[in-house]
Amino acid sequence: MPSPHFWFWSSPAIPVPVPAAPAVPAVPAAPSAAPSAPTAPAAPSEQAVTAPTSDEEASRKSAEDEGTANIYRFAGVMFAVFYTFYGTFYVFHK
Repeated sequence: MPSPHFWFWSSPAIPVPVPAAPAVPAVPAAPSAAPSAPTAPAAPSEQAVTAPTSDEEASRKSAEDEGTANIYRFAGVMFAVFYTFYGTFYVFHK
């Protein structure tokens, strides 16, 4: 007897309308005259060093919190797995 989900795999694909891609504007031609000399980037001592903004700080703290949550989640799963097998062994191998 076929699986109850056999009807899904044997059914024809349902056509899904796909929207047309938007028109891409033409790129203007590059200027024929090349720049006279490339400009060098500023020296590191001349570059401004800014303190992290509140958004950057919040993003960093959020990432740290998420990492901590992942560690505790992993530890919880390991605890549950260990005591599941330990408990099974303890109960059935007295």
